[in-house]
Amino acid sequence: MHWYPPPQAGDIVECRFPQDQFPTPGPKKRPALVISVSEFEVAGLVQADVTIAYGTSVLEPLRAGHFLLSQTYRAAGLARDTKFDLTKQCTLPFNDVWFCAPPGKAQHAEPQRGRLPLEVTALKKAFIAALRAAQTPVDLTAAKPNLARTRQKPPQQAAKAVTPPKR
Repeated sequence: MHWYPPPQAGDIVECRFPQDQFPTPGPKKRPALVISVSEFEVAGLVQADVTIAYGTSVLEPLRAGHFLLSQTYRAAGLARDTKFDLTKQCTLPFNDVWFCAPPGKAQHAEPQRGRLPLEVTALKKAFIAALRAAQTPVDLTAAKPNLARTRQKPPQQAAKAVTPPKR
């Protein structure tokens, strides 16, 4: 088993998100949004557990706690528009059992696809609204935000899609 260097909250990574039989890796590789990172040391090596949110190219329905990211934000490294379901999160070890190289990268490359471009104000507001709807506390002032998941049911209100401004 190979452990990858810890990512940062806000990274978008390639993951085998568990589906029906947790704790078994899912059969499909998909993007996941890193919500929080917990680093620890084993035998002098830094390892990490990451809390991630489920990503899918199935964009409908768009509900409270969902966040739509357009592929036109190149920093995100997405090949398609992607919906992140912030109500569907799990914490996994950041290793090659659960994570893998993104499409078009060498087989043993790190799983980072890109990063959520929070410098775009409208995108940041939509992301924070989705976090709040998912009942996920957020502190974006920290160097590595702690977005620990709570178990409260989100309100049922529609989320908004955000696309970059036309130039």
